[in-house]
Order: sequence, then C-alpha cells, then structure tokens
Amino acid sequence: MKEVENKLQEEYNKLELFEFTEEQRKIYTTIGGSPHLDGDYTVFGEVIEGIKIIEKITSVKTENNNRPVEDIKMTIKIINATKAQRH
Repeated sequence: MKEVENKLQEEYNKLELFEFTEEQRKIYTTIGGSPHLDGDYTVFGEVIEGIKIIEKITSVKTENNNRPVEDIKMTIKIINATKAQRH
C-alpha cells in the first residue's frame, strides 16, 4: 500500500505544476469531457492493474450520448494524501 501511496504522491506533485492553456480548455469543453459534469472538473486516474477490466467496460453498448445502456457497478478505493504528505 505504501508503494501505491508513494506513486500517487509523485503524480500529484507533477500535477501541481501543470496548468491548462486556453486552447486546451476550449478543446476539452467542446470535444472532450463528460456532458453531465459542470465543465469545471474531470475525473482521472491511472490503471495500476486490471487493464482487461477497463477494456471490458469500454466495450459495452452505449446510448447516443456515450452513456452505457446498463449501469456499470464497481467498487473503488480512494486514497487521499494528507497535507503533510503533499509537501
């Protein structure tokens, strides 16, 4: 678990320095992203293991708005870094 936390901390530290350009924001809001979100946030992550599961999820039948016809249920674990770990 500590190894995963360290990896997440490394990725988090990289993101602190990253800023989107106006062009990137425009592309995200016009082409990419999820329509049901408010336009300010997106969800992202990294697959550490189980890529076949991701492939299975992406192959399900979807509606016109790219939402799955049937809900996909999953169990996730969220690991939050404390302020002390971030600095």
